[in-house]
Amino acid sequence: MSAGVAESTARRLLRVKDTIDRDFAQQWSIEDLARIALLSPRHFRRRFTRAFGEAPRAYLYRRRSERATTLLRTT
Repeated sequence: MSAGVAESTARRLLRVKDTIDRDFAQQWSIEDLARIALLSPRHFRRRFTRAFGEAPRAYLYRRRSERATTLLRTT
């Protein structure tokens, strides 16, 4: 795999992560997130997990939980 392809995939994965961070309340499916990354759902799950150390759904749930914790502390 060339460095250009790897960089492009890495950027697309970061775009997905930023999308989740921005719109964590959205009902995201793996297929939706994979479309953003321009990858198949199966390949997307594997690449996201390898890049960020947790599965996309786990990342989404963790972000929602962090937001709920923040709201409980500040309201």
